[in-house]
Amino acid sequence: ISQRSSRMRMFAYLSQPIVEVRIIGLVFVSCFLQAINTLDDAPPIVHRGINAIDDVFVYIFAVEFFLRWWSAGRFQFRYLAKPLASVDAVVVILPLLIGGLLPLWDLGILTGLIPPVSLPTWLLSFTTNSGSALLNLRLLRLLKFQRVLTDKNTYANFQMALGMRRIGNVRPYQLQIARTVTSIFTLVSVSTGLIYTAEHEVNPDLPDYFTALYFGLTTLTTVGFGDITPMTSQGRLVVGGTILAG
Repeated sequence: ISQRSSRMRMFAYLSQPIVEVRIIGLVFVSCFLQAINTLDDAPPIVHRGINAIDDVFVYIFAVEFFLRWWSAGRFQFRYLAKPLASVDAVVVILPLLIGGLLPLWDLGILTGLIPPVSLPTWLLSFTTNSGSALLNLRLLRLLKFQRVLTDKNTYANFQMALGMRRIGNVRPYQLQIARTVTSIFTLVSVSTGLIYTAEHEVNPDLPDYFTALYFGLTTLTTVGFGDITPMTSQGRLVVGGTILAG
C-alpha cells in the first residue's frame, strides 16, 4: 500500500502543470544549446561549457523519464506504447545505451574479441553533444508541448502555470490557435534539424543549425530566395516532406 501511495504521489507531482512547464523549459534550453553547439566559429570554451551543461540535462531527462515510467506504468512496457512515452524512451535511452556500449566495443577490439570495424558516423553522433543525430532526438522532445494542449482544462492549467490571468472559460478557438502554433513550431524545428543533418557535411551553405533554420523558414513560407539549395537526395526529401506537411 505504501509503495502504491508513493507512486500515486509521484504521478500527481509529475502531472502538475508547473512541472510540465519546467520540463518543457529545460527541453527548450537543451535544444537551443545544441543549436549553438553546431556553430564552428564559437570559442572552444563555449563548446566545453555547453557539453558540461548538456551532460547534466541528460541525467535530468533520464530521471524524469524513469520516474514517469515507474509512477504511471510500474515499468510495464505497455506504458511505452503511448506516443509521447515512446518518443521520450528513444530520446533518453538510446544515447545512454549507445554511450554505455561503445566502451565495451572498444575493449572488445583491444582484446581481439571483436574485429576492428569502424562504426558509422551517424551512430557515433548519438553520443556526442554536438552530434546532429542527438540534436534531432532533442528536437523530438518538443512534442511534449502536445501534453499541455490535450483539452480545455489542460490548456487552462498551462496558462495558470505560466502566471497568466485566466479570464473566463477557454474558448475552442484559443485551444485551436495554441495547437496550430505549437504544431508549426515543432514542424519547423524538427525539419530544420533533419535538413541540417542531411546537408551540413556536404553543403557549405548549411554549416550550422541557424542557417538551416533560415532555409527552412523561407521554404515553409514558400518565399524561396534561392540563395540556398539542398545538395543531397535526403535533403530534398526533407524539404519536400516539410512543404507537404506545412
